Amino acid sequence: MSDQAIQQAITWLAKLNSPDLTERQQKDFFEWLEAKQEHQAAYLKAEQLWLRADVFERIAPLSEPVARPRKTAAGPWLSWGAGVAACTLLICVFIFSQTFTAPTIVAGEWQYVTAVGQQETIALPDGSELVLNTDTEMTVIFNAHRRLASLQHGEAFFSVKPESGERPFDVVTPAGAVRVLGTRFSVRRLRSSDDASVTVVEGRVALNPSIKNEKMLPAFDSKSVLQNNQLSSMRAVQQGLAPVSIDAANALAWREQRLVFNAQPLVDVVAELNRYSSEPITLSQAELASIEVTAVLPLNNIEQTLQALAETIGLSVDKQGSTRVLIPSR
Repeated sequence: MSDQAIQQAITWLAKLNSPDLTERQQKDFFEWLEAKQEHQAAYLKAEQLWLRADVFERIAPLSEPVARPRKTAAGPWLSWGAGVAACTLLICVFIFSQTFTAPTIVAGEWQYVTAVGQQETIALPDGSELVLNTDTEMTVIFNAHRRLASLQHGEAFFSVKPESGERPFDVVTPAGAVRVLGTRFSVRRLRSSDDASVTVVEGRVALNPSIKNEKMLPAFDSKSVLQNNQLSSMRAVQQGLAPVSIDAANALAWREQRLVFNAQPLVDVVAELNRYSSEPITLSQAELASIEVTAVLPLNNIEQTLQALAETIGLSVDKQGSTRVLIPSR
């Protein structure tokens, strides 16, 4: 990619982090991003520089000052969850504030469900926060001795508030359990998988693939510990594999209504997009599966995102009934 594209990406990234960002600037950014694949690759590189703060050595002067970096959150995709928030199912064993925040309550049980394409942010009574991704089902139980989240399927990001006492925060999946005292991390267990993966943004979490339900938690002992910017899975722990170092911010970009891919095969990109789409997306030929994709894909409109992706890599979208098929352009 050219230095000019990187410089443009850095300038856009700075504007997106400005509190004075306008709707017109947001629209112009998306037009620039979708214009060329080079722009998407440059934006990905700019984000890496931004997170390391190297960006300030290269950034071009703007008309207005920009603060030191905060987490990037470009506007258009942040409004996506608001339109579907009312679809979230919340079942409580007692009545509490309808805003999902009940600081005076220390015990109870909640069930949360998100539909395909939906996300929801939930504040828990202890000050911790959950962000549920698409097609997720979870039960949360608090009592005087424990904080427990049982993830049946889907994906959730946890910002766990530390407590001075001995009440850990446990996440149990059918594939194994995670224990923390205070950290920010994600747990993902898809319907089609018997494994569960864990990504840590900050702090430390312990994994134990032998703990399959809450009744087994008293026997919890650490089989693997993950730290900042590390990824592992229950299966990997069972196989004795070391955690993998990753860019956690990019891996969990779904929290900001976007997906980030860096030289990943098209078959993996399509599989991930299908998690957010109510209509299946497929490839017309097996040969297309290995096409490398480097892109930042917005999630606010899957139809437009798929169309832009197809054009970028020389494909077309053919709608066959309720299925969208990626085919070579004629």
